[in-house]
Amino acid sequence: MELIWLNDRFGVLQDRTNLGLIKFSNDVILIDSGIDESYARKALKIISENGLRLRWLVNTHFHADHIGGNAFIQRRLEVQTMTHLLTKPFVENPIFEPMSLYCGASPLDELRSKFFLAEPSKINAVFERGCYFEDVQVIELPGHALGQIGLALGDIVFAADSIFGSQVLDRKGIVVYSNIGDALKSLERLRDFNKCIPSHGLVSNRNLVHLNKSHIEFVAEKIYNTLKEQKSEETLICELIESLQVNLEDVGTYYLLRMTVLAYLSWLKEMGKVQFFVDKGRVIWQRL
Repeated sequence: MELIWLNDRFGVLQDRTNLGLIKFSNDVILIDSGIDESYARKALKIISENGLRLRWLVNTHFHADHIGGNAFIQRRLEVQTMTHLLTKPFVENPIFEPMSLYCGASPLDELRSKFFLAEPSKINAVFERGCYFEDVQVIELPGHALGQIGLALGDIVFAADSIFGSQVLDRKGIVVYSNIGDALKSLERLRDFNKCIPSHGLVSNRNLVHLNKSHIEFVAEKIYNTLKEQKSEETLICELIESLQVNLEDVGTYYLLRMTVLAYLSWLKEMGKVQFFVDKGRVIWQRL
């Protein structure tokens, strides 16, 4: 078996989603399908040019930049598409992603672009927990997204968005999470592996786990210190955007940031460090 990293063959887009192949003789597993048909076309071309046969497509999680090419591949080939049990409803009903960002309401048109709303595709089989599939270890790595998984061969793991490359951490003031406690637990699981392949960034050794953990701790401390005075959620987000120098390009970026800040607040509350109350129609946060 061999794990092949496809990022170098997909151009030099700064925020590209790295795809992977796991090769068994002439049969391969494709890890994720990219944000749209163009990624899927390139992956299929690489597979064909190397005399390989795509038998399985595994989605690491439900975000549109990881499942956007599914439907194209399924129209072209008879391929078994697999993912975690909790990811399946989002892949088959991708409107759930922008709805979850928009508090369950019918999402804005700006949240229906290909960056948030993939074409529906079918899941044939699910993983319910960490297990093995065709001698590949399936690892539960939630935190960035509910139901996220990674695939490992020996001491190398394709870790999806449970970990980010150092250049991504340097460029972004804050990276996206939905559950901070789970994210930290997932990073601890990755310490068992010698090399981690992130979906965004370059392959690295265990030091990348430390860098990601430090980034989470830095943002958590920044939020905690910002709450030295009581603040509404909107005010807190506004001040974080300014202090972290976040490039807020569009409304979609805002809602991703908002979800992430709420994830940090939930975790800080669980840690007994902050508390909230409702006052005059606003949710107010304060540190303890």
